[in-house]
Amino acid sequence: MAIRTQLQNGLRRLNPPPAGPDDQELILGCLNAYCWALDTDQLDDLRAVFTPDAVLEKGDDIVRGINAIVESAQAMLEEFSACQHLVTNHQIDVNNDVARSRSQLLTHRLISDGDERLRIEAGTFEDDWIRTLSGWRIVHHREEITFGSP
Repeated sequence: MAIRTQLQNGLRRLNPPPAGPDDQELILGCLNAYCWALDTDQLDDLRAVFTPDAVLEKGDDIVRGINAIVESAQAMLEEFSACQHLVTNHQIDVNNDVARSRSQLLTHRLISDGDERLRIEAGTFEDDWIRTLSGWRIVHHREEITFGSP
C-alpha cells in the first residue's frame, strides 16, 4: 500500500497544476504567439505553440507534426510580401489539463507576384489545447476561411 501511495504522490508532482483563472490568459498568449510568429516570419517560434505531433487543418489541407507545420507556414509566407493576422472574439473552455478555443480571424496579406495586391480573408480558428510542463500547447488547429477577397 505504501508503494502505491508513493507512486500516486510522485505522479501528482509530475502532472501540471489544475486549471485556474489565468489559463485563459495563457492560452490567449499562446494564440497571439502563433499569429506573431507568422506575421514576423519567426517560424521556429511555432515550436513553442504546438505539440510535436500537432495537426493543422486549413480547409481540405491537413498537416501533421510540428516540422511539417513549420514547412507549411514557410511555403505559405513565400506567396506574400507581408501578412497580418487579427484574432478576436475568443471563447475558451478549460477542463483541467485540456481546453478548446475558438476565435474570429481577419487576415491581410500582400500578394507578391509582381503586381502587389491586398488579399483580405475572414474566418475562424478552432483549437484543441493540452497543458504540458512547458505550458499550454495546441494539439489540433483548424482554420476555416468563410469569406474574403481573391
